[in-house]
Amino acid sequence: MTSILALDPAWTDHEPSGVALLQESNNCWSCTGLAPSYEQFVNLADGVPVDWMERPTSGLPDVSALIIAAQRLLGG
Repeated sequence: MTSILALDPAWTDHEPSGVALLQESNNCWSCTGLAPSYEQFVNLADGVPVDWMERPTSGLPDVSALIIAAQRLLGG
């Protein structure tokens, strides 16, 4: 199984950055997780649905937390 953790960096520490987790299975790709900020992506792995009406938070990424969240969303 192949997976991709994609970041759309805002290039500043005061604008939010989007995160997507893509997974390939049987030659088909699907989106396993999608969030408008690092914080909401990590929360998604904790079972908190993304609130698309909420203003996304900004800040620098916690790379370890993003990788752990991706692993959890992928089931380990």
